[in-house]
Amino acid sequence: MDQRSALMQSQLVVAAGPASLTTIRQCILTPLEKAWPREGFPANVFPVGITALLEVLAAGDGSWTDACAQTDHSVALLVFDDNTSAHLIDIAAETLRSRHLPAVIICERPCMWQPFQHGGIMFEARGVPASTLAIMLQTLRERQREVCRLLTEVRLTQRCAATVRGEMERVHEELQLAASIQREFTRPALPSRSDVDLHVLSRPVNFVSGDMVCVRSHGEHHLTFFLGDAAGHGVPAALLTMVLAHALDTAAAHPPGDDLSFMLKPAALLDYLNRRVCAHCRGIGWFATAVYGVLDVHSGELVIAGAGHPPPLLLSDGRNGPPVESLHEIVTAGPVLGIAPDAIFTQNRLMLTTKDVRCVYSDGLEGIFPDAPPGSSMRDRERPHLKHLELLANSVAVPTDNDSPDVLRMSRWLDLVIDEQAGSLHPSDDITALFIQRRAEAVVRRLAA
Repeated sequence: MDQRSALMQSQLVVAAGPASLTTIRQCILTPLEKAWPREGFPANVFPVGITALLEVLAAGDGSWTDACAQTDHSVALLVFDDNTSAHLIDIAAETLRSRHLPAVIICERPCMWQPFQHGGIMFEARGVPASTLAIMLQTLRERQREVCRLLTEVRLTQRCAATVRGEMERVHEELQLAASIQREFTRPALPSRSDVDLHVLSRPVNFVSGDMVCVRSHGEHHLTFFLGDAAGHGVPAALLTMVLAHALDTAAAHPPGDDLSFMLKPAALLDYLNRRVCAHCRGIGWFATAVYGVLDVHSGELVIAGAGHPPPLLLSDGRNGPPVESLHEIVTAGPVLGIAPDAIFTQNRLMLTTKDVRCVYSDGLEGIFPDAPPGSSMRDRERPHLKHLELLANSVAVPTDNDSPDVLRMSRWLDLVIDEQAGSLHPSDDITALFIQRRAEAVVRRLAA
């Protein structure tokens, strides 16, 4: 048997130098075998010169330590002479430790390595009795059985973790693809018009979102907007937004009864969407809230209908009255979509000036703000987000050095306020807000020119 094969099968590796192999057997192995604490002295003992062993360790060939670490009965005894450099001792100790092979290292001034005496590597001084060495080596062999069992479990866990990690990466890629597809269908580009400013703030919880926004131009005068919020968030909610988006596209391309003005009738459209959602999702617990509105950009008339959605807001510029009057909720009556196919929806009419900003938001915005402190008004305790939105309305009156539209300034301001809230990095629901403002005639003429 060659030296390498013998090394791979050894149960006890004894390395010393510069003594000869005969000296190692006579001065180390024979006293060690006699002092062994009980019968069962290792059968396969491999004596080797310390120089040859260090050459193997320095070359990075860990095959023998790998093989020994796989068994539950291997241990090493390394005896360094007084002239061995600390660097070589470090290499030997670190290699054995990294391969989980226990060893006793005898060297000059072992106290220098006391802080590194862990992982089954022990240091002793010259002159240690053979009986002490025998007990230490046998104890390390007994310990190695448990170490090998734990190493097997660790390797199995690592393989499982690698499988889980690979699966998570696959799911991650699929969700990214799903998110891009969903955005294409549920977040179409905002129409570019010279008579209205539009901006959307979107902060989904996950890759895909349970909120959707759709703004369309209908002819020269009308602008329609839809904001839907599927119950929950994540993939199930995102699938429901796809149902809503498809129903909206179908209604626009093929209006029921060939009514070309169908998309300008908010209550009728919500009734149509409700029946479609009920047909697709009734019985599985999926439902959604929504707001649909039609704005006559020229006259300022707004017709709006809601389906269990938070009341849209009308934000003035803060200069037409005290702060509390700068925010008006537009209460809409109507149940959520997807529960009762024969539900009845109503619509409201109001007029918007060019100083008003229309804000439609999902209920995720309500949950991001903390509860109002004791002593606050009933409204602040029940709906603390409204206080922040009042400040948002008043922010329009703050002079700026640029000509940014009010909708853009409001969106940026709200984004910063959300970031300041506790837990904003891990919100519990998707947050979406749509801002709409008619442009003054002077602005429209300047842009047209």
